[in-house]
Amino acid sequence: MPIKSQPYDIQALVPQAQLGNYWLISMAHGHAQELNDTQTGLALAQSPMLIICTDAKSLINKYNITPTPHMRFVCLKTLKKLLHTSMLEAELEIPGFNNFHEASSWVKQTLMSVFEKIAKLRNKELIALECQVIPACIAMERAGLPFDAERWQNTLYFLENERIELKPKLDNYFKKNDGFALFGPEIIDLHNAQEVKARLEEILGVKLESTSRSGLKNFDHEAVKLLLKYRENSRMLSTYGENFLSIINNNRVHASFLPLGSPSGRLACQEPNLQALPNDANFQACITPQAGRALTYFDYGAFELRILAGLSGDPALLTIFNEELDIHSMTAQAVFNTKVSKHENAHLRDQAKILNFGLIYGMGEHALARQLNISLGNAHTLMNNYFKRFPKVLELLESLEAKAKSCGYVNTALGRRVYFNGEENPGQRGRLARNVPIQGTGADIAKLALCRIFDALYKNLPDAQIVNMIHDEFVVECSESAKDQTKKLVAQAMSDAFSAILPSIKSEISIN
Repeated sequence: MPIKSQPYDIQALVPQAQLGNYWLISMAHGHAQELNDTQTGLALAQSPMLIICTDAKSLINKYNITPTPHMRFVCLKTLKKLLHTSMLEAELEIPGFNNFHEASSWVKQTLMSVFEKIAKLRNKELIALECQVIPACIAMERAGLPFDAERWQNTLYFLENERIELKPKLDNYFKKNDGFALFGPEIIDLHNAQEVKARLEEILGVKLESTSRSGLKNFDHEAVKLLLKYRENSRMLSTYGENFLSIINNNRVHASFLPLGSPSGRLACQEPNLQALPNDANFQACITPQAGRALTYFDYGAFELRILAGLSGDPALLTIFNEELDIHSMTAQAVFNTKVSKHENAHLRDQAKILNFGLIYGMGEHALARQLNISLGNAHTLMNNYFKRFPKVLELLESLEAKAKSCGYVNTALGRRVYFNGEENPGQRGRLARNVPIQGTGADIAKLALCRIFDALYKNLPDAQIVNMIHDEFVVECSESAKDQTKKLVAQAMSDAFSAILPSIKSEISIN
């Protein structure tokens, strides 16, 4: 059955013909044996098909089906997670049948009733998107990220040697002051947080809230720098050492991508987490394809700030992006009332950048004052100046906080609801209420982009494949000869996905 509607349109999922035009599959009751057949698997890969199943990912992996953009899934597991309601609980179960023909009357009566209810839901486009993104995720898992295992091992050796060299320097600071010791001074256990905190308070002459990186980052003392570096090296060796090396197979790493892995809707990654690989240049250099192949990185420019503009509809903010002006310079000019650019009063641009990103993450006046090292009064003035220039942003942020308080949830552009658990204090809830719709709308756009990239490459450039996704960044591998065509296809797919959800604002695609 050809699917002519847009990828995120619920109509792509609604059966429009008789039972023979789509597959009804019950994983729960084992009635999917027809897929345990090469010819059927090939048909699924080649023909547009609507597949109704309990768990789409399990189904694809169980029968080793090659995922393609032709497949349109109705994944009941996904629906249940998205609906946050028991309204369809009883109906979202697939009973067993001896054969597909016996299901005909049930499909007409029960299944169509479920689809009619889905079609009336506020977030039907989101349901369709979350079902459709599953094959793209599995294709990415199977492709794997290319790694140079030998180079990775050499980088680990360097880290270990550096950690060994750091230890005696740290020991000079972290000695126990308990008088004469026959065999020399006893060294504090660097894994004992209380002892480390007490010793650092002696060294720095101040009381510390914690010895975490955020608690120590503002202290310019060698003991602090050595400790943070030692901890980071230890963490890297623990996370990316021998255990990580053991999962590199044929110089590729195959992770598991979870479409509903976080409350905001962001795609999560595990076993291992390829979204949290070290930013260190030596490690990044290990992510490299074989000769004749190339990796290209695509990401959205000023992604969440553009989403803020799109959700708020603020005319001044929309104009800055649609006329391709520098957002941080224009913000600085508004709040400081003076000429600012990357070359003129650049320090004010840096402060405006902190303000811009701080608003996205729910930062208030007290946090702004701390970040810029200014008085609370000055922070209040900067905030006021910002909201005078962009009043619709203030309206949006206040409405999000009010909704979180009255309804207990906020939602994204596609209707994804993110609920609060009631354990947050008012300040935490306010910050989350302002940030989650922006971050979640970013997840909506990124997932639609993933689907469209997968579709575009499959149809036009099967030699290319997505090998990693890090929030709004996509890593695509292709042959050296296909780099230019890959860049064009992927950038267009990303741009189309952005405008499909936020049509009022231009997107910007960065390619490296």
